[in-house]
Amino acid sequence: MAESSRVPAVWPGQVGPRRHLGLALRFGLAAAGLALFTYLVAVSGVSLPQLQRLGWKSAVLLLAISSGVILVDTLAWAYAMRSVVRPPLHRLVGLRIAGDALTNAVPGGVALGEAYKALQLKAGYAVSWTEITVALVGVKFGLALSQALFVLAGLLLVYPLLRDRSHELFGFGGAQHLALGITLATGLALVLFLSLLHRGGSISGLAALAGRLPVPRVRSWLGREQARIALLEQQLAPALHGHRTYFAHTLGYLMLGWLLGVAETWVLLDRLGLDPTLDMAFAIESVGSLFRLVFFMAPSGIGGQDASFFALFRLYGLPEAAIGTFIVAKRLKELAWIGAGFALIAHFRSRMGVG
Repeated sequence: MAESSRVPAVWPGQVGPRRHLGLALRFGLAAAGLALFTYLVAVSGVSLPQLQRLGWKSAVLLLAISSGVILVDTLAWAYAMRSVVRPPLHRLVGLRIAGDALTNAVPGGVALGEAYKALQLKAGYAVSWTEITVALVGVKFGLALSQALFVLAGLLLVYPLLRDRSHELFGFGGAQHLALGITLATGLALVLFLSLLHRGGSISGLAALAGRLPVPRVRSWLGREQARIALLEQQLAPALHGHRTYFAHTLGYLMLGWLLGVAETWVLLDRLGLDPTLDMAFAIESVGSLFRLVFFMAPSGIGGQDASFFALFRLYGLPEAAIGTFIVAKRLKELAWIGAGFALIAHFRSRMGVG
């Protein structure tokens, strides 16, 4: 079945005054996150000399490990798209860095970053929107499932400390049960939805439920996109059934990426002279990634993820000045990659002859 080459329709609620309200909300959350980050850095007592003591070797190590994370995440992406398109790896790495720059720098930029990648792939490799969507759904489910397992493992490691210090840190008991419950519920929901996708009918079923909402614009948009939704569903279930090996590779590379993130955290803690254990680095990185996800509306989860680092450092009894140095170093590394990403976006635009 042929499909239109136009860009997929914007979600119906994101037009006119509602779109402006949504933008104001996203930028307001970003400003609040930045303010929280600034406050946390200030109260930590971190100073420029403390950051300088990390030295250039620390910066090189952090960038080298984060380069490894980008490479294995790109390999996961390549395997997810293997049945659709096989661009050169260096092209995918560049596209990944560029798309992630939009995701991490713009308030609520997840959709923008993914749309940019999809547009670039469609423009360069003559693939349909449905084929791209099928591939992206595969990698997103792999990412969600791998992160759920990663966070669950981290929470199990930190469980005894949460149990013993819940009242001291949060003012109530049972924080360990709450954290584990949320993570397990998320993981089970992902597994259930993935099994429904394998069986088919889940997307049209959800669309039918959404069509019952008392929102005329939603019903109108679903009516216009009914054929596209049906086409996506027809192709998605067979793709997931027929390419389980690719999905297994995708999941494996994504898990390796999370573990490299643990290595980055361990190296930074070690360079700060904190004598870290592997368990400590794993818990800090995994639980921090959960808070980054929860605060996705703020660029790079700023504020929310940093507050989680503060809580985890205190949980392990680490000095506050080290917390400030840790989060500033992490953010400086991210700024370096965002800068590289926007440089690549400009490069891609110039090659396409776009002014």
